[in-house]
Amino acid sequence: LAPPADPIEETERIDAFWTVLVLNNHWSAIQESQSTYSTLQNSAVDTPWPIDSVDQEYMMLPVASRTTLQDFLDGRSGKAISEKALHAKSSVLFERASSIHNRDKRSILQSGAFTHLDSLIGSLQSILPSLGGTSSDRHLVTQMLLYAAMIKLHRPFFHENEGSYHKSLFAAQAISRLTRSSAVNTNQLHINPIIG
Repeated sequence: LAPPADPIEETERIDAFWTVLVLNNHWSAIQESQSTYSTLQNSAVDTPWPIDSVDQEYMMLPVASRTTLQDFLDGRSGKAISEKALHAKSSVLFERASSIHNRDKRSILQSGAFTHLDSLIGSLQSILPSLGGTSSDRHLVTQMLLYAAMIKLHRPFFHENEGSYHKSLFAAQAISRLTRSSAVNTNQLHINPIIG
């Protein structure tokens, strides 16, 4: 692939990469199938997080990174908080929670993966802006994906762990509230492969 001709083309390539990864994460998690993440995990994803269109207008290119995905999963995600970046991050966590969900419960707990992923989900939720009247479909999906990731992660444990039960219940109620509140606003048409 030839180098990008200009910053606009570079931004389009970055968006294309993350769009494909987000869709892969959605479908892998929903079908509980093998994701391409295991392949990406062994290679350095140096594609910066995507930026929003407003940033693009001012030619504010994303900050380059050598290990964007691994840094995020290690808790060193930097300042990438564009709506597109938050959506990509939530899809990564949704896929990881689904992947962990299919492993042996004891190995999940012993490896520390459960606690670490639960912490990443909580950290990302804490920086999301609240939904308002002008929130986009992507922002709604981002919030729902994080709650779905919480349910996927805690589901194997909610019969024996009260904390997991309460987190799963809270997340399910939050998704229900988000769905009802988005359905009330009929001026916005929500077309998305995940929520319909």
